[in-house]
Formats: sequence, C-alpha cells, structure tokens
Amino acid sequence: MPPMPEQKILMRKAYRLIDVRYNDIAPIPKQMTIVVGLCVVGLMAFGLALSYYKNILFDRQLEIMQQRNRSLRDAVVEGYQELRYLQSTLYKDKYAKENFGLLRAGKKCCLSVSRRSRCCLAYGN
Repeated sequence: MPPMPEQKILMRKAYRLIDVRYNDIAPIPKQMTIVVGLCVVGLMAFGLALSYYKNILFDRQLEIMQQRNRSLRDAVVEGYQELRYLQSTLYKDKYAKENFGLLRAGKKCCLSVSRRSRCCLAYGN
C-alpha cells in the first residue's frame, strides 16, 4: 500500500530534521577531529618505527659485544696456556741454561711444545 500524502509530508519533515541535525555540526570541528586523529595515528606509526629501529641497533650492538667476548675469552685461554708454559719446569730449565750460562759453547736450547705431550727439551748445534 502506497504512503498517504500526510505520511509523505511527515517523512519529508523527518528527513529535514535529520539533515538539520547533521548540518548543525560545523565542518571545521569535523576537519579538526580528522586532522588530530590522523596526527595521533602518524605519531603512533612513527613511535613504532623508532622502536623497531632501536631494536635493530640493539641487536647489532649485542652481536658486536658477543664477538668481543669471544675474542677476549680466546685471549684469556691463550694467556693461561702461556702462564702454564712459563711455570713449567722445562721452561725454567731452558731459561736458566740460556741466561745463566749453563749451556756448553756452541749449543742452543730448543724447547718444543706439542698438544699431546706437554714439553720436550732438545739440545742442538
């Protein structure tokens, strides 16, 4: 059943009221709200990008520090091996013979160290 003429008038008035209500909101506050919202979203995206960049820099720094720790650990191990060598009786014997003149004339002291055996002392020309 089609609407009656009175109903059409009421519907037009209702639409006009709705239009008037939407027209009551000024366009500048609408635009300001949109601009502020976009600025907030932009700042959030910038903060996220900055945080991601800081994480990348931290990971790189951590990797550099781990490499440095490995090299320091290797240097410490080499230092302990050298200390053990310098404290060995074979080194002391070699040092005494070379520096205190206990070697015979024309002879040299050669100390050979291998990984399997600790040290072996050899004398040669």
